[in-house]
Amino acid sequence: MMKKAGIIVLICLGVLLLSYIGESIYVSSRVYVAVKDSYLTYGEGNSQSELVTDEMYQRLCYRDGYPGSTKTDSSLQETNKLLFPITIHWFVGGKTTYWYTYAVYDTAGECRGGSWNIPVTVTVAWEEGKLRITDYYEAP
Repeated sequence: MMKKAGIIVLICLGVLLLSYIGESIYVSSRVYVAVKDSYLTYGEGNSQSELVTDEMYQRLCYRDGYPGSTKTDSSLQETNKLLFPITIHWFVGGKTTYWYTYAVYDTAGECRGGSWNIPVTVTVAWEEGKLRITDYYEAP
C-alpha cells in the first residue's frame, strides 16, 4: 500500500513539473516572438497587441538609441543576435530574461555603435486569461 502511494505522489510531482516546464516554454516563446517582431518592425505597428501595449512594443525594439539605422541609411549593416528567453514563473505571472547583441557597421566595416550580450528582463502576468508583458528592465 505504501509503495502505491509513493508512485501516485511521484506521478503527481511529474505532472506538476511537466506543467511548469510547458508553461515556461510557452511564455518564453511568446516573449521571443514579440521581441523579434518589434526588432523587425523598428517597434512600429504592434503585431502583438494581445500580449503587449504599443509603448512596451517600442521599448522591446533594441535598435533604438544607436547612431545610424538601416531604416534611414541602407548602406549600413547590422548584426543581431537574440537568445531564447529563460522564464521563471509562478503560474499567474513571472519573469523572463533574454540577452541580445546588436551592432551597426558602416560601409568600411567600422562599428558605429552597438551592445553585446545585454540582459533584458520582462515581467509577465496572466490577466483575464491572457498573457501580458507588464514591465521591462534593461541593465544599464
